Amino acid sequence: MQRKTTRVVAIVIALLMIMCAIPMNVFATIPNWAENNVVFTGTSFGTNGYYNVISKKDYVLVPGAAVESEMVLNNATGTRRQVLHIIEVDPSNPDVSIVPGYYQIDKDLSQEANWSHKELTEMAKYYENTLGYNVVGGMNTDLYYNSYSPRVLVYNGKSIGNFGKDVSSDGTAFKATSSILYVFKDAEGNISCDVKAFNQTEFDKYLADGILLHAVGVSFGMTVVDGQLVSKTEERTSSAAARSMVGVKEDGTLVICMNDGRGANNSVGFCNYELGESMLALGCKWAANCDGGGSSTFISKRVGEEDFTMRSVPCDGAQRATAHGIFVTSNVAPTGELDVINITSDYDIFAPNTVYNFGAEAIDTHGYAMDMPTDATWALSDASYGTVSDGVFTSNGKKGDVDIQILSNNEVV
Repeated sequence: MQRKTTRVVAIVIALLMIMCAIPMNVFATIPNWAENNVVFTGTSFGTNGYYNVISKKDYVLVPGAAVESEMVLNNATGTRRQVLHIIEVDPSNPDVSIVPGYYQIDKDLSQEANWSHKELTEMAKYYENTLGYNVVGGMNTDLYYNSYSPRVLVYNGKSIGNFGKDVSSDGTAFKATSSILYVFKDAEGNISCDVKAFNQTEFDKYLADGILLHAVGVSFGMTVVDGQLVSKTEERTSSAAARSMVGVKEDGTLVICMNDGRGANNSVGFCNYELGESMLALGCKWAANCDGGGSSTFISKRVGEEDFTMRSVPCDGAQRATAHGIFVTSNVAPTGELDVINITSDYDIFAPNTVYNFGAEAIDTHGYAMDMPTDATWALSDASYGTVSDGVFTSNGKKGDVDIQILSNNEVV
């Protein structure tokens, strides 16, 4: 017997996550690059809308500066389910920083004893516990080769990679990264990012000019160049795998995207063509392919959370140690001033005549958890659907849409 899934057979509780102030450029209209037929609408994603958007949930990481999205896609036949983890961040916002990831990045990396490769979560712990950063997001970028030396790495304006001891397959020359993520700081202190094919001469000039704040290698080649797909032939047959990608929109927004794959998290993974296709659909004008497969890892710390969480599912069954990553960090401290109250639930749709418990968390203007207002009360946008008290919703059987709300000062927070 076929089960109906229409909205009229369930009560939909909307606004389960009340979002903080979101930067306009993060959710600006995605360009429809007509020459590539790549689109991203509320329901379609990819070349000629190959993928259907099954769900998209957004979570603030740093209010006004960084947002995480978790998106589930599938094709028309239901045979290519994809799970994407995305961070969009405004690097020019002083509330956030973009920093390269390397375990013990503060050590003297000219000494081989300080070279390392670590799981992304271990890197992030080091950045928080030793370096004092507040990591709110991160992803792997570059793999290691014959040694664990940093290949191309700039931290706080100093080049600390490329020591010449890592060699190519013929054993004679240093193997440079294919692409690179740059973080620039100009004379006025403005921060911006760029993703380019690696060029040693260009790299050296940026350093000499004193405008290069950070840089980290990206293992493989560019997938989007000046708004054009590098691989222009649509195909879905090349090896699908977990993928890590990084790109920049025309407005300067940095996009970090990781795709679960090889069956992990019930996600097929992207083939080669889909690397560029996905980043173009997300609005990137420039994008590159990071180390993927078992190395692909994605973490985030959403507003109100005290610790970061690995959101991706490793396709090897456990994290793989890798050389480099990229972290998004928060530069702001708690304010104690109420911004929003997040109402949380594991589900969006509920059967009539059921009882369900919701959670709630007060968030301050910098994204930190705080005490709930003493006068906070629960309410329904339409009381004809049932009752809600102390987070317990009791349906009276009426079908339709209703919002769960929290009121303070007699206003919806």
